[in-house]
Amino acid sequence: MRRPILLLFAVAMTAAMLARSAAPVAACTCAPLPHPTPFDHTAFLVTNAGVIVAGTASDLAAAPPFDPQQPNADYNANIMFLTEEYLKGSGPDDLALDAYGLEVDSEGNIVSVGLAGCQMFDLGSPGSRFVLFFPPGSALDRDPGFCGGSAVLVGSAGDAYVAEIRAALQPVTATPGPSPPPTPAELPDTGGSAEGGHAQTILAIAAASVAALGCVVVWRRRSTIR
Repeated sequence: MRRPILLLFAVAMTAAMLARSAAPVAACTCAPLPHPTPFDHTAFLVTNAGVIVAGTASDLAAAPPFDPQQPNADYNANIMFLTEEYLKGSGPDDLALDAYGLEVDSEGNIVSVGLAGCQMFDLGSPGSRFVLFFPPGSALDRDPGFCGGSAVLVGSAGDAYVAEIRAALQPVTATPGPSPPPTPAELPDTGGSAEGGHAQTILAIAAASVAALGCVVVWRRRSTIR
């Protein structure tokens, strides 16, 4: 079942990226991280992420705000991201992420750099839903790229991916082992219950008392005969 879901998700994500971007795109090669073999790919990505957040790209904006009097100042092209849910970790409700595949031109327009690589965002990103994986210690202020698990959430394939992320975040329940043997302090003295041992002690004292009384009676009889 997992392979069809992953295949559907990959096809949907690729179609969405191609539909949204008309700029030339260079191939992105993600450097593989050391991992055990075999392994659950989604669970591995979830484990290695510091923060995972789902939400919607709402707008593009220059940061700082574009000033026509300083058209050549150093501006960043930011994606404004409205968070829906932090699946792992926490952060602010709204994120301003530096979209390194975009730039601000001398007229204040946000345009594509033209050399896209592994970034998540482009000019067509506003209005699309994403799940973003940020590495541990991230300031949550930059496009995380898609090598770490980030993806466009498209239809049922996107929902299935979020469900896999949730499943990977569930704690593993350990199987209970056998109960430990009782300690010596918990064992009764005679192998029975503690109440049975107490009753046997009382019977032994009573028997000793009867024996002593019998000795007194015999001694008195002998004294009388003499």
